[in-house]
Amino acid sequence: MTTNVEQLVGWKTALKVARKTVNLPDNGKEPSSKWKYQMLFAEHSPIRCVKYLIDMEGIKRWVSGH
Repeated sequence: MTTNVEQLVGWKTALKVARKTVNLPDNGKEPSSKWKYQMLFAEHSPIRCVKYLIDMEGIKRWVSGH
């Protein structure tokens, strides 16, 4: 099985959206690992902005669909 993962929209966009929700300007910085962890743990809505394209080859269709 081979897997290829490509990030389409990154964490920088999630930070920008999170700052917008509290009426702060974009700081243009890459968020820290601690910030990412806190956002994931809190299930805060800006994490929905982070998007990945995952391509898997060599696995059965019934496995990849579930």
